[in-house]
Amino acid sequence: MTDNLSAEDRIRKVRISFLRENPFFANISLYLNLIETRNMTMPTMGIDYEGNLYFDPDYVKGLTFSELKGVIAHEVLHICLQHLLRKGSRDKELWNCSTDLAINLILQEQEFRLPHGVLLSDEFNNLSAEEIYDKLYKTAKKIKIHIDGQGNVTIGNMSGKQFDKHFYPKKGENGNGVSGGKDKDYKGKGENDSPLSEREIKKLEDEWKKRIVEAQNIAKSMGSMPAGLERMIGTLLEPKINWKALLYRYITNEIPHDISYSFPHKRSESVGVYLPHTVKENVEIAVSIDSSGSIGIEELNEFLSEIMGISRSFANLNMTVIVCDAKVHDVYDIRNGFDPKDIKIHGGGGTDALPIVRWLEENKPYTKLWIYLTDGYTQLDGVNPFKSLWVISKNGSIQNAEQVAKKAGNITCMKTDE
Repeated sequence: MTDNLSAEDRIRKVRISFLRENPFFANISLYLNLIETRNMTMPTMGIDYEGNLYFDPDYVKGLTFSELKGVIAHEVLHICLQHLLRKGSRDKELWNCSTDLAINLILQEQEFRLPHGVLLSDEFNNLSAEEIYDKLYKTAKKIKIHIDGQGNVTIGNMSGKQFDKHFYPKKGENGNGVSGGKDKDYKGKGENDSPLSEREIKKLEDEWKKRIVEAQNIAKSMGSMPAGLERMIGTLLEPKINWKALLYRYITNEIPHDISYSFPHKRSESVGVYLPHTVKENVEIAVSIDSSGSIGIEELNEFLSEIMGISRSFANLNMTVIVCDAKVHDVYDIRNGFDPKDIKIHGGGGTDALPIVRWLEENKPYTKLWIYLTDGYTQLDGVNPFKSLWVISKNGSIQNAEQVAKKAGNITCMKTDE
């Protein structure tokens, strides 16, 4: 009987049941490394970004088999949706709640049974963790939000309990890599605080993406891939385009020019014909950076370096960089001697493009092109008066950005390269 099994054997039995009933969850769960522990501050379960699944044996034995299936499926989705790699500088506890709400709603739709009293609210149906986070962050000053160390959560009139602990990579001392941090519950590779480079994190992301695609294809062939889950996973697996070439073309096309015969073109002598020279006007271009916590250091440096290179190629560009999450934090004027590393990113809150539009209307109303580096989980309440190019970060959602763009107008969305 199930009750006579060890905690680890109960988890293994869940995996076997998934093979028959939920092939997607079965395939991903097989990659989880089971680690028994009684030392967690939240004596339930925990998951890290490497796929280590920590479990307290008493907690596992106290669940019904149906509840245990729901809990394991919950941990699988944290891995599939890369929640442990997408937090950025967002508030940890509020992000934990947001990811749990997103996952629990998917599991409820798939008729999984979860432990009594978990976080659930139909208000956030079909929303990603980033979208839920932004909604909670915006209303945090209006409603009561309380989260204690034991996973008890109160958000306005909604209350519930978190049943798992999330282990995130943390920035290393040099700021260029990440490490497992010093969380005393953490037993993964980051236990000794050894840094992980951006390349190692990228490799980890790619490994999980390959596994997810494989599991998705198997589930589809069996006709059992959850639609809501497929939509969310799709945002992580979209093909990328060459954003640098498109960015260069956009800026070039926005520089107005005319011809003048006041003095000859420099090639006139070589071709033996008096050619008019080209007159190019100065043009205002704005570059805004989503500082909600989703843009990685390497990605940010690459983007700003490209912007800086373009600005140096065109003497008639006046460029302004705006750092904004749900409000404008910093503004920089780009000049030839400017170093992209001088940009300081302040924020970590929700994501809203409207403050950028308002700032441009008040301070740079003649902006010809607005370039926005964002994860795509943003909003824009109103009409956008500026021709815009939104560059979506590698872990962002171009689908959400395109929905916003369709309502606001004048926006083209594109995804960065891998």
